[in-house]
Amino acid sequence: MKMHEHRHAIWATTLVVTLALLAAGCGCSPAPVKPKAEGSGCSGLTTGIPAGTWYGAVKSSSTTGKLSFDVECLYVGPSARAAAIEDGRDPTDIFDFYIRNASTKARSGPVCSGAKAFAPSAADIDIIKQLSVGDYLKHVKGTLNNPSIYSYGGLTKLTVRSNGACATTMTQIYLP
Repeated sequence: MKMHEHRHAIWATTLVVTLALLAAGCGCSPAPVKPKAEGSGCSGLTTGIPAGTWYGAVKSSSTTGKLSFDVECLYVGPSARAAAIEDGRDPTDIFDFYIRNASTKARSGPVCSGAKAFAPSAADIDIIKQLSVGDYLKHVKGTLNNPSIYSYGGLTKLTVRSNGACATTMTQIYLP
């Protein structure tokens, strides 16, 4: 019976020591977070806008259904802090997102017929309102007089369809 109690005491001591070491940390540094941009990314683009989900700024548009878009890198969470550190920025200034614009080159592409556009409500940013594409583009330019829509913060999520590579959806992203 004494041998059984002795084994139990050793096991209990080992468990306590292991839990204490886990609680204290091993003293090793975690692997650094490699920043990953949201959506389809933000690099390796040519002059057009390929199929995918892109973040950036609408630079101009025309009534013929084309738009000019500056693709930007959007990072969120730990990726935002890691990207800020890579860029030499203070990560404590980063809330939950970080935007990097590696190239101000505007890329152009057509807007699909039947495309949709959305923007946050001025009264409650969690409520998203649908706009016509024309009104969204006026909103981006600052010429839409609609106080029920949150003022444009400069970031659009653009969805480009693979069939025909035209923009199907434009959504304003709320930026505090």
